[in-house]
Amino acid sequence: MIENIPPPTPKEELNVLIIDNQGLVHEVVTAALHELGMYNISSTFNAFHAIRLCEQQRFDLVLLAFNVSHDKDGFHLFEELKHLGHINDKSTVIFLSAETTPELVNCIVELQPDDFWVKPLDKQRVKKRLNYLFSSRQKLNKMLHCMHIHDYSTAMYYAERQLSDMDLVDYHPRIKRLIGDCLLNLRDYPRAEHYFRTLLENMDYAWVHIGLAKSLLRQDELEQARALVEGLLARHDTRFLTYDLLAQYYIEKEMFDQAYEQMKQASKLAPRNINRNKKLWDLARLNHDKVGQLSAVQNMARFARNSIHDSPELKLNVIRSTIDVATSLGGEESDKYLRKALADAEELRGQKGVLKQFDSQLKVLEVRMLCLKK
Repeated sequence: MIENIPPPTPKEELNVLIIDNQGLVHEVVTAALHELGMYNISSTFNAFHAIRLCEQQRFDLVLLAFNVSHDKDGFHLFEELKHLGHINDKSTVIFLSAETTPELVNCIVELQPDDFWVKPLDKQRVKKRLNYLFSSRQKLNKMLHCMHIHDYSTAMYYAERQLSDMDLVDYHPRIKRLIGDCLLNLRDYPRAEHYFRTLLENMDYAWVHIGLAKSLLRQDELEQARALVEGLLARHDTRFLTYDLLAQYYIEKEMFDQAYEQMKQASKLAPRNINRNKKLWDLARLNHDKVGQLSAVQNMARFARNSIHDSPELKLNVIRSTIDVATSLGGEESDKYLRKALADAEELRGQKGVLKQFDSQLKVLEVRMLCLKK
């Protein structure tokens, strides 16, 4: 298997796609790429065209902006390109944004781009970062290839050899992180715990702390993890990841009340993740929190708009949850939710193709509303 690892593609032969709605960004990035000897460059200003281009050609480097077009933001486009297989572990992805709110940054970190650039862009800095990313891909090619095919033992073999190469010292933090990922993927949690504890003696990166917390929780060392978690929740760079980690742990232990509290916090810090909102909705139902269910499905419908998750079914779930809240209340409060449910049902009925697929479900909801109105 080691002998079959393909060599890295020379940077001059790499295919590049720039997705941004600002012409100046295209100019700056294209100029930097040309100075690096790269000319296989495609540009687009909207999500629809980006997907069409990816269907026609394989891109090695994708630069993707948050503000792409009015119909789909960069976060949803990034997610869709990953879902369709146009972006994978072998792709180099750079996310661009003038917006740096904690909520957006947390969401982007989850999608794991190779880099995150804040606009406006400077050509010299663009060249420097591109050079680093290309060199990283080339010099760590064997290790990254093994990670891509899930051969974690061989990936660690290459990583440990490269840590002894002082010419690669600039890449050592990334190599060390990949070793930690390998240990966790191999489920060698005692060894992972020892590894992350050793790293903490000299490194204070967020991923080191989270890796240690994960390895402790996987061994059910909850008390040791608690002491670590208190500090991680106080740090802005580890707070979101810690809430998410705790929520997953409690779900696996079927401690749904505690999982619900952690999931609520994680969803506030990274609200765009639809799968997390689905878990939040399930946990709200398990904890009999009707208002929480409504909040979760409203978030799903809001952030799923024009994404691969978008569906009339989401709006139906919002109406169902609104009726559930109205049923649990009385008087004017109940009437307020009922009016909202009626308005949403009317709006949904007016959407093209909805009646053909969901007419019976809408009728059931309308009967429920009529019963509430007596």
